[in-house]
Amino acid sequence: MEKKRDVTIDIAKGIGIYLVCLGHTTSNEVVLKWLYSFHMPLFFFLSGIFHSQTEKYLEFFKKKVRALLVPYLFFATTLFIFFLLVSKKIGFSAGENLPVKENFIGIFIGTEIKNFSRVSWGGQLWFLLALFLVANIMYFVKKLSLKTQILVNVLMILTNIYLSKKIDFYLPWCFLTVLMAFNFYWFGNYFRNDILNRKNISNLVLLGLLIINLIISHLNGKVDMWSNSYGNLILFFIGAYSGSLFLIFFIKKFILNNKFLEYIGKNSLVILAYHKRGITIIKVVFIYILKMSIPEGNTIFDLIFSLIEILLCIPIIVVLNKYFPFFIGKGKKK
Repeated sequence: MEKKRDVTIDIAKGIGIYLVCLGHTTSNEVVLKWLYSFHMPLFFFLSGIFHSQTEKYLEFFKKKVRALLVPYLFFATTLFIFFLLVSKKIGFSAGENLPVKENFIGIFIGTEIKNFSRVSWGGQLWFLLALFLVANIMYFVKKLSLKTQILVNVLMILTNIYLSKKIDFYLPWCFLTVLMAFNFYWFGNYFRNDILNRKNISNLVLLGLLIINLIISHLNGKVDMWSNSYGNLILFFIGAYSGSLFLIFFIKKFILNNKFLEYIGKNSLVILAYHKRGITIIKVVFIYILKMSIPEGNTIFDLIFSLIEILLCIPIIVVLNKYFPFFIGKGKKK
């Protein structure tokens, strides 16, 4: 019998992917500081909750290739083609004369390396590559004793700090970020039962987590996991965990059921990949059809804008789920 999917996690992914869209849309510094303090750690944390390795490693590896690398290559290829045909003319990249060869190499490197690779077509896909590495590392770490697992966590963070001071360029597949992201994935997995089964969260605890997150995000400034920028590391972890736990517990207490958020949560990878192309479409409508400039610095508009980006992805989600589930990491429905 198939295990029932946890609605809380799907809704958390739904809200999380909306925050990702908002983070790529708004220019409000206060909002950006808050969003970036926890929205990507949240996704690693949620992914860790459902880490499973009952099979041998080869089967586990194949499963992660199907679930993460196949979608990455599909998304990267389609976004690269869109970049060539559309974005270079009317998108974010319009007028910048970005090198095609470097962007093609970027599909395989997964990040930007000066004079070698670029990801102007869709840098947001770094998450899939990083998650693939994190999950595979976790397979072996999970076989160790708890004390050793904690030691590995600490060593990975220290390695990140050391390498960040020694090199001034990104490593392929965002490996520096992987060293930091592993902590969130591991904690999500270790505390999965406590997170999934916890009930009756007090309003005082929720308020405390929110206040801590808001204060920390203000004190630490804007962080960014993709660029391996964390500000004060202690503040970063406090902000990331307080924000993630607040959102999960808030959902468990107040959002018992929401079909729309649940739906976009289940399809968050497609939205992650294509939501920026929604921005291109909106630019076409405003600039070429309505002959209007796009409002900037308007938070209300940014909130609506981000929702429209998601809505524009829904027809793509429907088509991919129905006809091409393999390319987005899903099997055929029985």
